[in-house]
Amino acid sequence: MEKPTRVDREHPRYERVAVKPSIDQVLRALATRYGLEVEDLMKGKRGKDNEPRKVGMYLAKELCDLKLKEIAARFGTASYGTVGWACHGVAARMQADALFRKYVTSIRRSCQQKI
Repeated sequence: MEKPTRVDREHPRYERVAVKPSIDQVLRALATRYGLEVEDLMKGKRGKDNEPRKVGMYLAKELCDLKLKEIAARFGTASYGTVGWACHGVAARMQADALFRKYVTSIRRSCQQKI
């Protein structure tokens, strides 16, 4: 597998459109890394921590340039607030936990395409 090149946030949005991964690519990479099926990422589990799903929402927001409402529809949640809260939780955990940050960064790199 080829090593993906680093895509800087310096690219104007219209240029990044050509290099951004699709949400399906992000979900496949995430499912592979966590050892799950893509369908499992779509299921909300009330009362249980669903780390892969939250990371998926976070990466979809960061990499795919989608609105929270679009991400919520893709993950089957009723509210875009759920997506915002999941993204906030993942970002906070990444600041506090270096191992988790490294793990999410490696998934992020595997999703990014070459320019």
